Amino acid sequence: MVADLKVIARTSTQKFKSAPENLPEIAKQLGVMNILEGSVQKANDQVCVNVQLINALTYTHLWADTYDRRFTDIFAVESEIAKSIADALQATLTGSEKSSIAKAPTANPEAYELYLKGRFFWNKRSGADLRKAIEYFNQAIAKDPNYALAYAGLADSYLLLPNYGSASTQESVPPARAALKKARARRFVSRSTCFIGIARHVRMSP
Repeated sequence: MVADLKVIARTSTQKFKSAPENLPEIAKQLGVMNILEGSVQKANDQVCVNVQLINALTYTHLWADTYDRRFTDIFAVESEIAKSIADALQATLTGSEKSSIAKAPTANPEAYELYLKGRFFWNKRSGADLRKAIEYFNQAIAKDPNYALAYAGLADSYLLLPNYGSASTQESVPPARAALKKARARRFVSRSTCFIGIARHVRMSP
């Protein structure tokens, strides 16, 4: 976390993922001033990331950039984006916050790609898609058993299964608790907590 920034959780922004037009109203509902929009396109081993930070009250672009990199450099790109956002918002980063931003969640690019695919299906919100998400998160964990974000995704997926009729609470809560325990044991704070508002239009081939 960056102490100077207020970040809205993914679950709160989920309903706005379909390219909303009324930014002031969205900002009001979320209780934020600035919104981060982004798109990610991947082709083979190349990735293109487009991001822009907007003052939702004035429609002023505070910062924007495009990154064309190899997929193996994605964590370096994320660090650059987080630092740029902090600079644009004139947030002060402590030494520990800078270290957290610079720390990669996994050293395994394959595990990261599997994690992204898991989140892709997790976002689709159906029983069948949540089951696919669980498969991808488990594959990510197989590639990197210390990948905390993959365990967190696994817990998220299991917890949502009862809402979509794909499992009972009795069936889904134990594996969710086990996955969450493993995620906490690894005590990794995602760099995504350094982003403000909404990152939307993420396109990833399953």
